[in-house]
Amino acid sequence: MSIDADIEILPNVSTGALRPTRYRWVISAVLLITVAIAYMDRLNVAVLIADPQFLAALHINGDPVKMGMLMSVFLVAYGFSSKFRV
Repeated sequence: MSIDADIEILPNVSTGALRPTRYRWVISAVLLITVAIAYMDRLNVAVLIADPQFLAALHINGDPVKMGMLMSVFLVAYGFSSKFRV
C-alpha cells in the first residue's frame, strides 16, 4: 500500500494539510521552557542550602543532619506533587 493510496482514502484532506507546520516548533519551545523552569526550581533548593543567611534563619547552620532532613522533606514533597497531580 502506497502513501498515495492512503491519501485517496481521505478525500476531505488535502495534501497540504499533511505537511509539518510551525506549530510544532511552538510546542517544542513551550516544553523546553517548562523543563528549564522545573530544573531551575530544583536547583534553587541546592543553592539555598549553601546560603549561610538562609541556614541561620532556620537555625540549622552547621548541622548536616538538619540540612539533610530539609532536603529530604523537599524532595519527598516534590516527588509526591509530581506523582499525584490534580
